[in-house]
Parts: sequence; structure tokens; C-alpha cells
Amino acid sequence: MISAITDAKERAMGFSVMIRDFTERKKSDEKLQMSLRDKETMLKEIHHRVKNNLQVISSLLRLQSENAQDPKTLALFKDSQERVHAMAMVHEYLYQSPDLAHINFPRYVENLVRNLCRSYGPPLAEDHIQIQVDPVLLSLDVAVPCGLLLTELVSNALKYAYPDRSQGPISVCFRELHDHTYVLTVSDQGVGLPPDLDWRNTTSLGLRLVRILTDQIHGHIWLEQDNGTQFVVTIRDPKNGKRLHG
Repeated sequence: MISAITDAKERAMGFSVMIRDFTERKKSDEKLQMSLRDKETMLKEIHHRVKNNLQVISSLLRLQSENAQDPKTLALFKDSQERVHAMAMVHEYLYQSPDLAHINFPRYVENLVRNLCRSYGPPLAEDHIQIQVDPVLLSLDVAVPCGLLLTELVSNALKYAYPDRSQGPISVCFRELHDHTYVLTVSDQGVGLPPDLDWRNTTSLGLRLVRILTDQIHGHIWLEQDNGTQFVVTIRDPKNGKRLHG
């Protein structure tokens, strides 16, 4: 910075020059950027390894199920595989994403539900699924339990809503309300739950997981059975403040 030097009558007598050396600051900024890049690389590697480890667990479950003869036991193995797969998908998408803290939820839901259709549904089940998801990014803390919730609710609809492997619509909807609050709805027009079933106190592992996962994300869940079965879950994600663009 250059400043003029004047006498008492404000006549120019010379100039003063002040020089600031930003070398150390620049070096410090470069070190910080390098540290951030290293941490980002490490986080990507962690997500990649978690995904691989979960895939190993899924493969072990599949191999173990080959020795089971009882249909109920086989079904338990299959359900466990799908739960592990739902968690592995979250880490796979985080590994591929430039944002390591949030997941592209529409893409995740689309792939998760299509995979469940192929695994549980009758032929052409994908043609009867309706998916509507607002363009939001969810944090890891909420995306994992939401993925497991979806796995339980959608797989139940595919297995039980339409007896004798008949076809029927299944709807998955995820809407953003306000202030990081969302509503997840999974519905069908099938036979509904048994009238004598207390779904909040059942011994069914799937429905117990639904309640536990809802509590984990501080949500609320209720059931409507006017025309088939509809589960509605409210969800809050205080760490999320982003929407997808483009």
C-alpha cells in the first residue's frame, strides 16, 4: 500500500510504502486444502470398504442359505440379505458422490425399490410400482434407517398385499414438507393386514424393525387401511439443508 507524506501545509514530501508478506498465509491455506483433500480421500475409502464388507456379509448369507431346506428359514436369509444390501447401497452412493455427507435420495430409492421388485415381486412387478421422490439430499444418519424402513415396508407389500402372486399397484412417495421435515408413504390396494393383528406389538421382526427405525430417526408412523394398506412416516433430518438441482 502506497501513502503520500505531506508537510504542515499538505505539500507532498514523499511516499511511504507498506508491504505485506502473504507467503506464510498462502502456505497455511495450501496445507489446509491438502489436509481437506486427504480427509476426503480417506472418507471415500472408508465408505468403499464398508460397502465391500457389507457385500461380503450378504454373500455369506446367500451361501449359508443354500444349505437350508425349510422355506421359512430361506425367507429369513433372504430378508437379511436385502437389509444388508440396503445399507451397502448407501455407502456405495456416498463413495461415488462428490458430497460425502449426503446421499442422492431419489436415485437411491429408485434403485432400492426396483431391486426389491426383482427379488420379491412376481413377474413384471416393476411395471406396477409407482415412485415419487422429491429432489432432496439426505444425511447418512437418516438415509440408512430410511433405506431399511423402505426395505421392510416395500418387501411386505410385495410379499403379502396381493395373494397368489397376482398383480397390483404399490406406491412409494417421499415428500419434503418444511424445516427439514419429510413424509414417507408406502401404500398398496391389496388385502390389507389381518384385522386381529396389533402391528405395534407384533412379534414380526419386520414390523418391529419399522417401529425401532422410526424411533431412531425421531419420526412418527401410523397405519391407514381404508383401501388396502398405507404406512405413513414423518421424518426429520436436521443435518440436511440441500436440494438437488438440474
